[in-house]
Amino acid sequence: MNNTASPYFLQEAIDLGLSAINNRLDSEQNNRPYFMIELSETPKLIHDIWDMSDMCSRYADAFILGRQVTGNPLYKDTENDIRTLLYNSDPYAEPFMAGRMLIAYVDLFLKERSVESQMRVTRLIELIKSKLTYEDDYAFFFKAPDGWTSKSAPIFGSFQFYPTYPIGGVMLALARYLEDVNDKTAEEMLERLTIFVLNKSGVFDADGAYYGHTHSGGILTSAAAIFRRSLYTGSFERVNHMMKTLEWTLTHCSSWGWVPDGLGSPDPSCETCSITDALHYILLAAKYVNPAYYDVAERFTRNQLMGNQFNSVSALPIENSKANEQIIKAVIGSWASWSLPNSLDNGLEHIEGCCLGSGIRGCFLVWENVIEYINNTVIVNMGISRNSPWAEIKDYKPWQGRTDVIMHKPASLKLKLPDYVDFQEFTLLINDKPAPIRKQRGNYALIDRLFEGDRVSLNFPLDEQTTLETISGTEYAVTWHGNNVTDINPKGTKYPLYNHIEINNACSFEFASKYQKQTGGPIHY
Repeated sequence: MNNTASPYFLQEAIDLGLSAINNRLDSEQNNRPYFMIELSETPKLIHDIWDMSDMCSRYADAFILGRQVTGNPLYKDTENDIRTLLYNSDPYAEPFMAGRMLIAYVDLFLKERSVESQMRVTRLIELIKSKLTYEDDYAFFFKAPDGWTSKSAPIFGSFQFYPTYPIGGVMLALARYLEDVNDKTAEEMLERLTIFVLNKSGVFDADGAYYGHTHSGGILTSAAAIFRRSLYTGSFERVNHMMKTLEWTLTHCSSWGWVPDGLGSPDPSCETCSITDALHYILLAAKYVNPAYYDVAERFTRNQLMGNQFNSVSALPIENSKANEQIIKAVIGSWASWSLPNSLDNGLEHIEGCCLGSGIRGCFLVWENVIEYINNTVIVNMGISRNSPWAEIKDYKPWQGRTDVIMHKPASLKLKLPDYVDFQEFTLLINDKPAPIRKQRGNYALIDRLFEGDRVSLNFPLDEQTTLETISGTEYAVTWHGNNVTDINPKGTKYPLYNHIEINNACSFEFASKYQKQTGGPIHY
């Protein structure tokens, strides 16, 4: 199945996800979300404790971030109902939920910048503080037994015993909030939680290694938070530690973006929430440490992030009937919680709602980092189609090895060169005329003194190759067309991914004019 069969695949994935949210609600309970779609025997939508604080948080976040990417004007009543439910949710109905709520509240504040939205953040921070234990120079929600480490005694099958589980989301929200607001309480809380995670929790060893549930155990969420805050404050020792953790994580992921939630387990699966945490982490490393990580982020996005989204019900145990109409609409656009490196076979009976919100957030994070404008220079970091106030990017992969940049203002341009192409194989056109390529540090092409309306075209071959890769003890033969996976062996059985995808030369931007007009919003990550 080819989930990148559009030059605006991120935007289409988000709009499909927002539609799934709109159909995953209980109209008889003020549009309360259903946490679970049950597809075994009689298909049904199921309520759970996670409906309110967790789902409402993720869906409020998804609407805010998703609309910035697509400009989607639909589902406003749905969004308002979800926010109303969110404001009346209990952050500690389950300890994990407080972090998800704080992330949503921070994004609401970044969008609105109102006194009311900031008060919601402040009140929740105070509530979280009241639930923590402050001891010496650190703080925690709970400690593991003395001597426990995730490497020596990993816990699989339950995520609630990880010390990062109730605080990972809190830390990520605080890290982002403190980039815009001077809040001493929040600053002290994040510093104490960081000291606890790094020095007291037993989660990460000195080399950054760990085992456990990457998202549901809060591990990657807290690592991304520590990394983000350390980059912001210039704490190079912590940056180096978290870079080691990122590299450890990537050695357990596939090169196409399968991220285990259950890292070190003999039989892990991939939760979309884990992909999104990994992408956040990778994009930070790309922006502040080494631009080569942008190539990693683009591979993860084009392949597993898109592959984890359900775009068909043909392989699912559900009849296409009037009785199942809402369920089908709720499935299409949802993201998987238990994927295998070659299929969605693990999660065809139960589809959780958390990954739907996380999938949209993951798409936003990538879209946000595709392009920057710094010192009168437009910087294109990934070949992914989107518009911006500074330039528009039209990317032709996987049909052609071509990326066009149309300038919206006079500026220089730095254009990331894909890492899978030799430098001598690139050609550059400016307004259809050949131009030399000046290679810059970080594998960028630099073009000086462009004017509004100028079109820069980078052209390169998309060679096909097959690589061997061992993931969780299974060797896969993976066929690549550029940085898109087009085939994989062994194959999935019921809902296979990358199954003999045919690439033709048809690439049209005409249908996506609504996305070409969209240049973003007030929230930045």
